[in-house]
Amino acid sequence: MGGKKDQHEIELYKDFQERRNLHEDVISFTVNYPLYAQEPKGLDFFSLLLFESGSGTHTIDGIAYKIEPKQLHFLYPGQLHSWNIYGDVKIHVVFVSGKIFSRFGNYFVYPIEYFKNNPIVNLGKECYSNIFREVLGIKNEVRIKEGLREIVFSRLRIIAMLVGREIRKTFEDKKYGKNDATIARFTLLVNSNFRQQRKVQFYASTLMITANYLNILCNKHLGMTAKAFIAQEIINEMKSELLISKKPIKQIASEMNFIDLSTFSTYFKTHTGYSPSDYVMFNKELVDRSDDEIIESET
Repeated sequence: MGGKKDQHEIELYKDFQERRNLHEDVISFTVNYPLYAQEPKGLDFFSLLLFESGSGTHTIDGIAYKIEPKQLHFLYPGQLHSWNIYGDVKIHVVFVSGKIFSRFGNYFVYPIEYFKNNPIVNLGKECYSNIFREVLGIKNEVRIKEGLREIVFSRLRIIAMLVGREIRKTFEDKKYGKNDATIARFTLLVNSNFRQQRKVQFYASTLMITANYLNILCNKHLGMTAKAFIAQEIINEMKSELLISKKPIKQIASEMNFIDLSTFSTYFKTHTGYSPSDYVMFNKELVDRSDDEIIESET
């Protein structure tokens, strides 16, 4: 069971599937007992942990974080973690297999590097309640033999949007510095304008700072340039439209203000390595392959 990498044990998604006799690419369950692991372990899958209650510490990539109720913890494939969790423990867990993580990872407004550097999100009461509802919805859906994968993905998308809004609220809090507020405004501007505006200079001018300074702030807080962040938001929307909307690719290109289908396709392939049609086919094959595996296991 498990694997080894750089002398650390790697927990494998397939092992959790076998232990719980589950075959889906998303697994959800609740932990209501203390957890202790002194030696760091890695994962080959994405893990989302919603703490309803519990105390202790969760160490991620060598940094110990204090556990409190109404926290959301993120663990990405390749990260190392250990923990000492005690008291009245109740953790709602969602695992996403590495096979389909690229699809889910694109749902977040903030880049993966941001969450790797800030893996704990303290949630307000309303945000916690909303995310709690979506996590329970995922748990219930994956239990159903005829559960619908797109419902699960839709709930994951809602969680991602709720987390993004909560992070923006944190940035906008007056106790944080001017630079943090500027980044919050930038992410909000991009979220509102990326379909019409793809140039860094537009956002820098709106924020009344130079493009160079905006890049400095983005590299510091988001781990990428302003141009890369804008492109990520555009690509995330492209992927979502291609996989969920069922619109013709030409219509999506027009609605996202690309001058023609060729320009849209070139932009998409430059940032993903796939043409839009190949990306749709690849993800359809992943879904079909997983469904075939479930059918085979039941016959």
